[in-house]
Amino acid sequence: MLVNPRDSKPISTVVDGYEVHAFGNIDVLSVSPTYFLNQVIQVDNARPVRKIRPKKSWEIANHVIGMTPRRMPSAAVRGVQLYHHTYFIDGDLDTVGFAGTYLHGPDAQSQAWLRIQLPLTSRIQSVRLVSAKGALAFPVHFEIRVCQWHIFSHQRHWKTVYQVNDSAEYKPGMYDWPPRPRFDYDKVKPDTPTRIDLTWSEGGYGEEVEVRECTFETTEAREVWILSPQDFLSAEVQVIDESGENIALLSRGATASVSRPIQMFWVDARTHADMWSLNYDVGVKWVKVNFWLEPLNWQFVERKKGRYEIDPFTDAAITEAAECGVNIIMCLGGLYGLPNHPDYPDEAERIEGFCNYARFMVDHFKNRVQYYEIFNEYYEQHTYSPDSGPFELAAAEYAKYAVPAAKAIKAVYAEAKVVLVGPDPLAWDFIKASLNAGLASLVDVISWHQYQWTMPPEVLDRPNYPWTGPEVKTYADAVRYVQKAAKAYGVYEFHNNEAGAYAFYWGEERPSTLVSAKYLARTMVLHATLQVPTFWNRTDAYFLQSGASSAGDTSMSEGAPEGSLKPAFSYYVCRTLCALMDSVKPIDIEFALDADREVDVEKHAFRYPDGDLLLAVWILDVGADDYPAMQATLSVNATAAEVVGYELLNGQEQPLDFTFARETLEINRLLIRDYPLLIRLHKHKNANSPHNDSPCCPS
Repeated sequence: MLVNPRDSKPISTVVDGYEVHAFGNIDVLSVSPTYFLNQVIQVDNARPVRKIRPKKSWEIANHVIGMTPRRMPSAAVRGVQLYHHTYFIDGDLDTVGFAGTYLHGPDAQSQAWLRIQLPLTSRIQSVRLVSAKGALAFPVHFEIRVCQWHIFSHQRHWKTVYQVNDSAEYKPGMYDWPPRPRFDYDKVKPDTPTRIDLTWSEGGYGEEVEVRECTFETTEAREVWILSPQDFLSAEVQVIDESGENIALLSRGATASVSRPIQMFWVDARTHADMWSLNYDVGVKWVKVNFWLEPLNWQFVERKKGRYEIDPFTDAAITEAAECGVNIIMCLGGLYGLPNHPDYPDEAERIEGFCNYARFMVDHFKNRVQYYEIFNEYYEQHTYSPDSGPFELAAAEYAKYAVPAAKAIKAVYAEAKVVLVGPDPLAWDFIKASLNAGLASLVDVISWHQYQWTMPPEVLDRPNYPWTGPEVKTYADAVRYVQKAAKAYGVYEFHNNEAGAYAFYWGEERPSTLVSAKYLARTMVLHATLQVPTFWNRTDAYFLQSGASSAGDTSMSEGAPEGSLKPAFSYYVCRTLCALMDSVKPIDIEFALDADREVDVEKHAFRYPDGDLLLAVWILDVGADDYPAMQATLSVNATAAEVVGYELLNGQEQPLDFTFARETLEINRLLIRDYPLLIRLHKHKNANSPHNDSPCCPS
């Protein structure tokens, strides 16, 4: 069971009067850090600056800010957790073990290693590597070492017994761990891999595998290590004793550990639970789940044909999110969110099987989940796959599954909202063709994936929008075009259910973590105006791995060391936005900006339920870590008893100086930057702002 997310988290420490809460190994400050000491909102404003108090998801009524979590919490059970280290020695060819090198940080060049500990010191004569069925994945370079040790002695005697080194660039002895034996390395001629059918006494393993028999002089060993500069996986690693028996088996008391595990769902179950509860700390009101390699994918729910099982850990996570007031969009599909299942090779049977899976899922979750998206990224136009094929053909193929599945969903749960699969990017040609293929009367929501990669969120990447005409000049224009066109089909709800990707874009021009946070804020404010819930992808985009630079990798590597994930700019910026954007609605109010230089600016206006106005303004340009601020005067035809400015990076608020004359409210000496400055116009003096009870910032 997950812990109650509304319970107070353990306090790691107190910094400047603010608590630091522990979400497992992830420490989170209860207010935003003061990243920049002199981040002024208004020049020559001596009024006190306060920290903005964040809100939890259950404290927020509504807004458009959502998240695609890295993965849902799951139990590490067989059939779901595919690459557990114990699978090296479980005696089962249907399971596969993995050992990996570290991808990030000071250990980035370390070896991958598998350590097998035998229950007793034994005389061994060979190590047998057995490939996974249909996958020949032995490392090109590896060596085998044995270790003799006594439980009451610190002395260990290492010996290299087998070595494969086919590269002049790889030199034995260049790595530090584990300790190297103190003798010269002689290249050992590898045995020739043999292709055989390996049949076990239990039977049923007739499929062709590759076995590499690594023989050496009989030697004593308590530990057997396999080391390689490459990741490697294997169905079995057998240690053969002098009588010819495999003694590297869990059933015989052996144990296994690896340098870096790979989790099917990226990190261990405990870390998933910790990261899942962080969604509520941020204050998101929307999550999209089960879209790619998830524990509720078709294969993992229907592990045996016609039998359905839900991971109880994942089930509890869905219940928890619903009880915390979060709207859940659940993708239905196989691995990678597509219509695939190994037990349904025939298309007609596969369509029927998928509909049965959809019925089961909707019936199981209907009291907690209202939105169901049929597949994930079925059509990827240019951004990922330039050769995706004609959109008409893709829409027709999609409709084969989506039409009967949508009918099945509605039959089980009439109030369900069917989400048309989100193409990447906003591909109206594919969406329109899908609606015309029979989905118009069945779909309630149109979705898409806004992946800008390196471009600012407001920009239209025209090569990826071939359906647009000259009247569509910006990304917002494209959204408004689709909203208007879709309403003719009777569809009135829209989701941008994967956005961002700046933080884990793999190109050389990847934005820094600071610029990613600025783009996040710009994206969310823009979509609040468009009234489109927007899901930042993914939870790890909120985190900086320990040791990574701001311009370096911010994504979570598989098997990241414990305690290496730290909240980055995006985490605190999004948390502040969630609190400030609670219950706002876009309104059509013009306001002017008189600036000290000629630049394009983005302007948005909203109204709170109590009548207060919220204005947002930023410079429309490519973001930068050190982008220079612009001084400006803001004028708006409105009244206010008090005006408060919100600084998103530091999570601070400050009452602003303003004047009112001739029905115009004027705020001068503002500093406008490349991310949103938010300004609230309170109708009444000392209005009940949700942030007024925050303590003043330390000087």
